[in-house]
Amino acid sequence: MLAMIGMIMLMGLVTKNGILIVEFTNQLREQGRSTRDALLEAGPLRLRPILMTSVAMIAGMIPVAFARGDGAETRTGMAWAIIGGLIASTVPGGGPGGLLAPRRAPAAPRRARGGGRGPGAGGGGVGARPPSAALR
Repeated sequence: MLAMIGMIMLMGLVTKNGILIVEFTNQLREQGRSTRDALLEAGPLRLRPILMTSVAMIAGMIPVAFARGDGAETRTGMAWAIIGGLIASTVPGGGPGGLLAPRRAPAAPRRARGGGRGPGAGGGGVGARPPSAALR
């Protein structure tokens, strides 16, 4: 049961890691860089926070994974699920993601007027796209 909770926790952490890279890449693309250049710059800059988070989580789960005592066997499954999942997603995850992202990323949106609003901030008007159109 706790291993399933560990998997949910793992999915959240891996998603956060992906969001770090994608969001920074999108910011660079909005500044006018090509998708490839934005990915090549975002990868090394976001690698450190991703590795720090993953290593800290693995280090925190090692005592739980090797714990002995009353009730420890119920928590070791969660710890091993998190440790194995983080190793499996952090180490090879950057390579395939970096190779596939330029082929799948749509062109950066160009705005006629800035207004200081980010995507999804609302604002309708004539010619405004519905929120679902921005996801295509």
